[in-house]
Amino acid sequence: RDMLLLLLLMGFDILSAKKAKLNDSAHDEGSQFCFADSGVPSGFQLKRVIIIHRHGDRSPVAKKVGAFQQSDELTEFWKSRMPTKDQIDAWSMEDDEPSKTYLNVPGISSRAIWPNGFLTELGASQLRRVGAQLRERYVGQLGLLPALLPAAPPGRGPVRARSTRMTRTVQSVQNLLLGLYPRDARRAGARVLI
Repeated sequence: RDMLLLLLLMGFDILSAKKAKLNDSAHDEGSQFCFADSGVPSGFQLKRVIIIHRHGDRSPVAKKVGAFQQSDELTEFWKSRMPTKDQIDAWSMEDDEPSKTYLNVPGISSRAIWPNGFLTELGASQLRRVGAQLRERYVGQLGLLPALLPAAPPGRGPVRARSTRMTRTVQSVQNLLLGLYPRDARRAGARVLI
């Protein structure tokens, strides 16, 4: 089978199917995806699936907006919602992100405005759940992706990912990929270039 799953993660708002609350009786009850349940029609060959997705939950982008000034107490609240450096490092262990954008956190990057605009632990969890749902659909139900991610040269495997170079979007796609292909569902050396 000649197929490709391309994951695009953009740093702009996209109305999700969940928010739109699509109530089409042809779709699985409770599903936030709009796929036909019958799989690929006879005579057709899937070549590519493109998924455009927003980043997960994040802290406010700025400390000051108009007359609103974020308090020290609120800044501490957001700091308490941020992942640890060890968690961030763990997200990157399975995939390649050459620019290391995901590491723009205090002590690593002087450009960071941490914690403003960064992915929260909840945001990471949300994207791992989305990845798991994609795995259930494309690996489990439709059988269109392999159960084990094969080792392949960068950019040549069955899964490709693209992201803007915002820390929250790179971290989001890393977590989505961990849901789609958890560590135990990857052959030795299987990595996705982001």
